[in-house]
Amino acid sequence: MKYLIAIFILGLPAFAQDGQLSLGGTVGNSKTGEPVRRAMVTLSRISGDVSSALKPVVRTAFTDSGGSFRFTGLPTGEYSIVAEKPEFTADSAPGQPFLTPFDLSASTENVNLKLSPLGVITGAISDQDGLPLPYVSVMALSAQIQDGLRQVKSDRTVTTDDRGVYRFWNLTPGRYYVKAAGLAGGASEYVGDTLPLVGDENFASVYFGGAHTFDSAVPVVIEPGSEVRADFAVTVERAYRITGTAEGFVSRRAVRFELLNGADDVSATRVSINSDTGKFVAGPVVPGSYLLRATQDDSSAEVPLTVMSADLDGVAVTLAPPVEIPVVTQFTNAPDTADSGPMRFAASLCNPILRRVGTPGVLRNPFPKRPAQPGGAVVIAGVSPGRYSVSVQCFGAYPRSATSGAQDLGVNPMLTVLPGVTPAPIQIVATYGGGSIAGKLMPDGASALDQASVLLIPQFPSPAGPQLAPAFRSPDDPARLRFQFAALAPGSYTAWAFATRDIEFRNPEFLRTLSAGVVVQIDGNDPKELSIDGVVH
Repeated sequence: MKYLIAIFILGLPAFAQDGQLSLGGTVGNSKTGEPVRRAMVTLSRISGDVSSALKPVVRTAFTDSGGSFRFTGLPTGEYSIVAEKPEFTADSAPGQPFLTPFDLSASTENVNLKLSPLGVITGAISDQDGLPLPYVSVMALSAQIQDGLRQVKSDRTVTTDDRGVYRFWNLTPGRYYVKAAGLAGGASEYVGDTLPLVGDENFASVYFGGAHTFDSAVPVVIEPGSEVRADFAVTVERAYRITGTAEGFVSRRAVRFELLNGADDVSATRVSINSDTGKFVAGPVVPGSYLLRATQDDSSAEVPLTVMSADLDGVAVTLAPPVEIPVVTQFTNAPDTADSGPMRFAASLCNPILRRVGTPGVLRNPFPKRPAQPGGAVVIAGVSPGRYSVSVQCFGAYPRSATSGAQDLGVNPMLTVLPGVTPAPIQIVATYGGGSIAGKLMPDGASALDQASVLLIPQFPSPAGPQLAPAFRSPDDPARLRFQFAALAPGSYTAWAFATRDIEFRNPEFLRTLSAGVVVQIDGNDPKELSIDGVVH
């Protein structure tokens, strides 16, 4: 694996002849200050004068034992320089040279590049008697906020050795959540009528620090070049098997199984399936409530189940292809005739956004099949069976209501898609126009809040849900942070200002922690001004 840092060298009017310049410098370890030997440095000319335009310059060199490199015979022009070495990544600390452009109109020997060493997480896993546990699947996870939801990504999975020891190496500095997921396993195929043997012991997946859910987990912070110890003591207990039959799949092709406990994938569970008959066995599984998900290509199935103090047999899993959900939008008024341009209709569409529960990052929307005129039907294609949270995003309008059959999605935004069953169409009623808010942040030190944002929550059932607006600086008053919202439905709202834009504003648990916001009332299309003094850090 290679990691890059770059310096952009901007060309100015040359006063040296082509081929007469030199460039040299060093590559250093940002953690220890020591030189980095055998780092590869690549120099590329981006542009030059007309006479040399057809003479590309790409040079590479390796640093010596003192971390030094040098290029000679260079023409004038605009250059970039890149340093890389395994087990290192770019050092992006403020003040590093690659953040400050400089020119190569004259020779220079003082280019100083910095590389940061990668980190390590290591530890041992033992049972309640202090005995090491080999063959345990250990996962390093990271998280980021996208569209108001925390998205969890599995960065690496390793298995403990015969001493119960695991090790993640070459980790980019950051925050990681380490999980002992259970005995290592995965999906496999078998033949014949005899089910593969399943063990009778396992442990409930647990995060470093003792939490059993991601929301309660304590992160492990990796600094450049650091090695962090994260040991686990788990409780091994009696575990059971799950047997059943999968239907609706293509034989002799892989079927992926997931066993979800809440939003956590108990991915270490062993699953074996007969690719001819569909019979499968999963386990060993400790007692608890789970969601068994099977996937093959675009087809999938989800089955809720509970494992108690015995094997669970006869589970039926029927894979079904994805469905299409029709969407119809009706507007209660005509668009503003002052906006008669060709983009008027496109800017006034309302689109339901579906987020699959338990699968971070899965979004479905009808953009690929947008109608030519508003009010026409579109479809949300490729919707697999499962549970989805629904919100409605409009442009140039606001949603008054959204329903699916008898279900009011403004009151209950959770939509369940059953295997092979097309849900009732999503009916959206919207109104062109809407109110607006132009606001500013007034706290002390607001000039330092470069990533501030404002969260606006309707205090009435709304299919649009909460909205987050980034704070920005206007050219006429750069010291003051401003924000704005448009196309707001009439009603009462509460606003909060945050020092960050990484806000889980679509997480009901997070919203319940908020209090003492600023209340604003929207009436018709009237614009409102709002000032917020306090900022949540």
